[in-house]
Amino acid sequence: MIEATLKDMKQADQIEIPSNKKLTFWLFLTFAAFAGLCIILCIAIAKNPLEFTNPSRFGNPIVAFVILIPGAILCVGVAVMMLRSFLDKRAGLIINKEGITENSMGIIPWSDIKDIKSVKMDGHKFLPIIVKNPQDYIDRATDRFERKGLKNYYETYGSPIVISDSLQIKFDDLHRLLLEKMREYKQ
Repeated sequence: MIEATLKDMKQADQIEIPSNKKLTFWLFLTFAAFAGLCIILCIAIAKNPLEFTNPSRFGNPIVAFVILIPGAILCVGVAVMMLRSFLDKRAGLIINKEGITENSMGIIPWSDIKDIKSVKMDGHKFLPIIVKNPQDYIDRATDRFERKGLKNYYETYGSPIVISDSLQIKFDDLHRLLLEKMREYKQ
């Protein structure tokens, strides 16, 4: 994001920050490729199981299936999520006087936000949005996998709401902007 644009953003009534579509597309391709590889290996093993019974190669073909089939399902699932995200035309993050709107979580009112922290883990940067009632946000989850993910976020980062470095803005600029807007709108 260009610095002049960031200055203009700070003065706007509503700030819309797009998702990093390039990153999302590459993640989609990566997971789709891994899913394809798992499927191709499953087909190869099914066509010629004797080739894969040699212990010096892969060992037992059943063990390979037990590993490859869930791997393919997981990779297809993540690839579909990345494709949906890539095709989503909505802004990745919206900041206005009501609060922060994050696509997967919906609106987080300023009155619920206690703090916005910065965390670096395994080379990635995250902004946990510390809220007054984290369980309310965990309960918003529509399925048990999403709920489990939000609980893991809460245990790991202290909040079920975590903004990653996958937006079209420099991470430190986003952190500064969110803190400034929080101070401005909470007054």
